[in-house]
Amino acid sequence: SACGYNLVLYKRRAPMIIDMNSRIVHLWPEVRGVGRIRLNRDGTLAVIGTDNLIKEYDWDGRLRWFYRLAIEDDFPHHDLIRLDNGNYLVLARHDETHTGYLQEVNRKGRVVWEWRSMDHIDDFPTWDRERKDPTHFNSIHELPPNRWFDGGDERFRPGNILVSARHLDTIFIIDKQSSEVVWKYSKGLDYQHEATMVEKGVPGAGWILLFNNGCHGRIGYRRSLVQAID
Repeated sequence: SACGYNLVLYKRRAPMIIDMNSRIVHLWPEVRGVGRIRLNRDGTLAVIGTDNLIKEYDWDGRLRWFYRLAIEDDFPHHDLIRLDNGNYLVLARHDETHTGYLQEVNRKGRVVWEWRSMDHIDDFPTWDRERKDPTHFNSIHELPPNRWFDGGDERFRPGNILVSARHLDTIFIIDKQSSEVVWKYSKGLDYQHEATMVEKGVPGAGWILLFNNGCHGRIGYRRSLVQAID
């Protein structure tokens, strides 16, 4: 965001864009979000609403589209992204098992792909079966074109999904075609979040960046490190 703009939630609810001098550039005064907002490339705004709806607004704040999870007591949380194919990928939590899952929803409100962590417990040695919230997913990211895939590593196929699981102290990649967990990393991670891959054409292209919170380790509470993983 250096010399650019920042999308923020004022008082954790009202979305607005500010410049580097804290001047308001644009705001959506009637929109209320919680936890996550995303500004899409076409200028539309995606939010997790305070009513647990996934919503898309135009630049002027008019509601263009919305989606409600099929299971009434489940709720979206922490992240949502619009994929390159135009669908939305949503992080959600199952009310009964308290585990995370991902849903891809098209513009007609139809679920076209779903991935549930409960089906992949054996992939995660740090899964605590006694914990009420064993996964606590906190970010999702669609892999961009990258040098690893170009070099023949199918695990890093563009369109695969990179997930941060805070309570597993792990980031991992889901193969979008097979739904298998094909790559994991947990070395030194401690309640990490915001795992993203650097796009081509900028320094560090292909690296995975994240914030490592260090809530339990040597870093100390609330003193994040920014880390780059090759």
